[in-house]
This record gives sequence, C-alpha cells and structure tokens, in this order.
Amino acid sequence: MFGRKGDVVAVAGDYTATQVNFAAAGSLGSTNVQAALAELDSEKAAAVHTHVVAEVAGLVDLLAEKEVLANKATNFSVVNNTLYPTVQAVKTYADGLVVGLLDDRGSYNASGNVFPSTGGSGTAGAILKGDLWYISVAGVLGGVAVNVGDSVRALSDAPGQNPGSWAIMESNIGYVPENVANKVVSLSAGSTDTQYPSAKVVFDGFGLKVDKTTTVNGKALNGNISLVAADVAFTPTPNLSATTVQAAIEEASLKSSGNLDGGYPDSVYGGVTAIDGGVV
Repeated sequence: MFGRKGDVVAVAGDYTATQVNFAAAGSLGSTNVQAALAELDSEKAAAVHTHVVAEVAGLVDLLAEKEVLANKATNFSVVNNTLYPTVQAVKTYADGLVVGLLDDRGSYNASGNVFPSTGGSGTAGAILKGDLWYISVAGVLGGVAVNVGDSVRALSDAPGQNPGSWAIMESNIGYVPENVANKVVSLSAGSTDTQYPSAKVVFDGFGLKVDKTTTVNGKALNGNISLVAADVAFTPTPNLSATTVQAAIEEASLKSSGNLDGGYPDSVYGGVTAIDGGVV
C-alpha cells in the first residue's frame, strides 16, 4: 500500500481531506473533511465587520449612562450630586422624617380602662410616638375619665400602660351640652324641667306680658304699687252711684249722716248703723 510493503504505517500525505469521512453536524451538511472545511470557509464572517464600530460606540454611550458602583450610598451621612442611594437608604431616611408625627389609628373602646396596646403604626401593630386614637366608648385611662370624642396620643414609642407616656385631650369644653331632642318650640302645662325653649319661644312668651311702662290708675308697673280705696273699683248699686270704694264710702256717709229716720236700711251699708250722725 502506498508503494510500501510489510506493515504499513501512515505518514503525512498518505490521505487527502477528501478521503476522510465527516459526519454532518449542526449547520454543516458535508460528508468529508475537505467539504466541511470549504463549507465553514464560505460561511465565516468577513474579516472586517462593518457593524463593529457603531456597536462599540453605542455600548460606550450606554456605559456612560450607568452609575459607578463605587458611588452607591447606603445612608445619607454624605450628601452630594455624585453619590446615589439604595432603596433601603431612601426608606430608612423617609421613615425617620415621619417619626413622632400624628398618625390617626381610628376609634378605641376605653371600657376596659387600659391604654391601647395594639393597632399602632409600627411593625406588627407596635405603638409608636404620635399614634392617636379617638375614644368610641367611655372609660378610665390612667385614672382619668375619658368620654366619647376624647383622644389619646402616645408620647413615646412602646408607651405601655405608663400614664406619663400618654396625652389625653378632652373634646368637651367644661360643661354638659343640652340634648337637642329636648328643645321645644312651645310652652304648655306639660312642659318639664328637662326641656329647654328656643329663643323664639322665649321672645314670644315675653311678648304676652304687660309692658312695665303701662300704668294702672296712673300708677306705673315698674315699681311696687300701693293701692288705696280710690284705686279699687266699685260696682254701683240702686242706692249708690259711686264707681270706686272710696267714693262709695263717702257717698254712703253723706247719705246717712244726721238722717237716722230717712236714711238707708242697714243692708245698704252692709251692717253700718247711723248713730248720732256718725257711722258705727
């Protein structure tokens, strides 16, 4: 073989690439090494790639827009226009800004006579400084009576049941307000001490009163009045024409004086008897 006798040992040049079989694989369909190499050569990229420069320039632009990792900050101890914060740094800083501010936590039933222990604005409902509740059911907190509408506010984180760690604000203004259901717009014999009148009812009621400047027989009603016989009306009788008690007495006296026989019967004077020109 190959002009040699005995045991033949292959040497360079014994075979050509065409004679070496190739198992087609991937995108190559050739069946010998020569054909496979030729196929690869025809499919290789050009030695000079026309897109390389543009692509590299674009990559440079993209890299220029990226932050430098060394400038990442995990807190705000240094503030400038070069450093950039992490999300956690921003959250921690923002949380610190609202510490102690009022945080309405809703209504609270104080009938158990203890300060709130859950439902705060902290993690898992922990109570923090500034957490505030409005009383929905009355009770006693730290020895102080609280009513519906009052509020209780934590003065520190984790205040517990320490009265000094809570502030209580009463909603009332020092008096018990009237129940509007007890307001009445009219007065009657059925009026009670629980009811209270409207301003118009009071005004109309005073309007029915006699003006204090009114006079009776020339006497004003704005002071004490002393009545005399002349101020008291008298209804005339068949024998007396007077219209006041004073005049009636005088008229009766004149008619009975010195005229015992020709005078009026005792009944005219209500039992008055004329004796010696006088009246008994």
